[in-house]
Amino acid sequence: MMRLEIATAVASLSDLEYQQRVWVGKEWPVEEYYDNVERTIQWLCEETPALGEPETLVGSMLFAEEVLPMSALAAQLAPIIEDLGAAPDEAYLNDPRWPGVVAAAARMRELLEKNGGFPMPARGLAPLPPAQP
Repeated sequence: MMRLEIATAVASLSDLEYQQRVWVGKEWPVEEYYDNVERTIQWLCEETPALGEPETLVGSMLFAEEVLPMSALAAQLAPIIEDLGAAPDEAYLNDPRWPGVVAAAARMRELLEKNGGFPMPARGLAPLPPAQP
């Protein structure tokens, strides 16, 4: 189940439209749904060692070929976390280094899906809310 959480966090980092809609716009697709930068980072840094020591997850949550792409994602994300800390989500998305995070996460997401890592919807994790009549 933790692989699903890693895949979900990586997928949210890979989708700028989702980030704008859910993290910044607070457009929750269903009641009792919540997501933001802090929660995503928490799954990858605190709940698992996915960003800090991905090699320790080989055989349980990651495949060996996923270690280097996860490390590449960490290399993009860690300096931003260090600089911004608990800044608002908008600060992360407006950081000039953020496109590098999104690109690294997209590469990791593709690999997770290729290896059976729970495919995510093409346009974000959460479905678009229903159109207003």
